[in-house]
Amino acid sequence: MNNNKKNKKIVFFSTPAFGHLNAEYSVISKLIENNYSVDWYCSKKYQSFVEETGANFKEYKIDFDTYNLSDVTANFYNLFENLLNLNRTAYLEYVEEIEKEKPDLILYDSMCSFAKNISKKLKIKSICLSGLMGYNFWTFMFSHMFVSTMKLIFKNFSSILKLYKEEKKFRLSNGLGKFSPMDLFVNKGDLTLVFSPKECQPFYKTFDKSFVFVGTTIKDRLKRSNKKYDKYDIYVSLGSIFTENSELLNNVINNELLKGKHTIISVGNLQMDNLPNIEFVKSTDQLALLPQLDLFINHGGLCSVYESIYFGIFQICIPQQEEHRLTAQMVERRKIGMRVENINKLNVKKLEKFRNKNIDKLKKYQEIIRSYDGSRLAFEKIEEILK
Repeated sequence: MNNNKKNKKIVFFSTPAFGHLNAEYSVISKLIENNYSVDWYCSKKYQSFVEETGANFKEYKIDFDTYNLSDVTANFYNLFENLLNLNRTAYLEYVEEIEKEKPDLILYDSMCSFAKNISKKLKIKSICLSGLMGYNFWTFMFSHMFVSTMKLIFKNFSSILKLYKEEKKFRLSNGLGKFSPMDLFVNKGDLTLVFSPKECQPFYKTFDKSFVFVGTTIKDRLKRSNKKYDKYDIYVSLGSIFTENSELLNNVINNELLKGKHTIISVGNLQMDNLPNIEFVKSTDQLALLPQLDLFINHGGLCSVYESIYFGIFQICIPQQEEHRLTAQMVERRKIGMRVENINKLNVKKLEKFRNKNIDKLKKYQEIIRSYDGSRLAFEKIEEILK
């Protein structure tokens, strides 16, 4: 059996961003532990991270750093334009290489639709790994995204039409079939594994059977988390946004919520002097820090949101991008945290009242999150499709 597995070759096209890679790490590790061969395409700066799993590191020939992820995903139009350009370039770069390698399976991150196109062109089985919430027509139509997206479409209609025609022409010339704009964002493979429990997925029942909501990989990621922290009242982590938005950082620091509270704030490469009650750090071991907290202020990234729920920590989401708004909306609707678009309008008394009223709801979703073993279930689904 093991020898047969060694003969099974998997290619994994990843998105070189830590939030994406961190969710997928344990799944790749399980494949390696079970004697599958995995070629993992990623950027040079993540080489040691990739090689820790035992995968074969393959450096992207494309400089993903030229595609600032915050800019790429800022809104529908930016995402549409950047993904089309990136995925056309990557398709042409790798289709012949993959044809020569003849893998048994192509795994790809949900941002890498070029990998899906390669799999269709070469008739190789494919599985999409999604560290974002599941997206389909119904999620789009009945969430916050619809109104904001329609405004952007009308504003950029002529540019979008031009991009659409270019993509149709590209697909026709490369034998890739019809182009559906929705497919670029849904990006499903023969199987799509979403690192989210179905209980947290908006419109869960509208997704077809090719979508499997496997839950989070937190249980496995905890094994790599060993740093020790003191107790803190509040932890603030808004991704890389503070390096671009000093006004938001100042608004957070001066907010009534932080007064007299022992607070730790992740500010990336910003150089900040500590304040009497506030400690500034470049980064944290978030899974080790969260159990020491009373409140977590984040940007609505799915990993952060689920990690907060896993430890039963109340959270405030200040979304910065469209994907974050969908996650923050889920948190708000299930009453397991609050969504705040403007930190200056946060009412501390209302926050505490809301929090105390919904303690049981947070405990309920904590139990749900902890009941899943996303790494194991994802591995089992991948094995099934390889048989």
